[in-house]
Amino acid sequence: MSKTQLRYKLLNLHSLIVLLALLVASVTAVNGFYATHNVQREQLIQETLNSNHAYAKKLATSTDNFIHSAYQQLEYSAHLIEKNFNDHALMLREAERVQQQTENFNSVAIVNHEAVVLATSSSVTSTIGKNGNNQ
Repeated sequence: MSKTQLRYKLLNLHSLIVLLALLVASVTAVNGFYATHNVQREQLIQETLNSNHAYAKKLATSTDNFIHSAYQQLEYSAHLIEKNFNDHALMLREAERVQQQTENFNSVAIVNHEAVVLATSSSVTSTIGKNGNNQ
């Protein structure tokens, strides 16, 4: 083998080693970027889920408090009306009071067991005496 041929083979071997090193470095860099992307994506998803969970929990608590408060208001009125069920004026006053007391109800109707409207707040007086199932 001549000196020129040996030099040519060494040059090719040298080029192959450099090319292989560049390829390994490139693959390592791409793998690193991909791993970083996946980790950041998972962290973002987890953070969003945690944030949404906290918001949903807060919203559920607020809704529960609203329903509990509304239930207490209606329970008090129901006990008052139950004692004086034939007093139509009391029913009208209670319906108006419940509607005006807080902004929880935009209208209030008192109905009997047959769904006949007995009294309402002033915002829906046209339904008194009508069957609530047909409305």
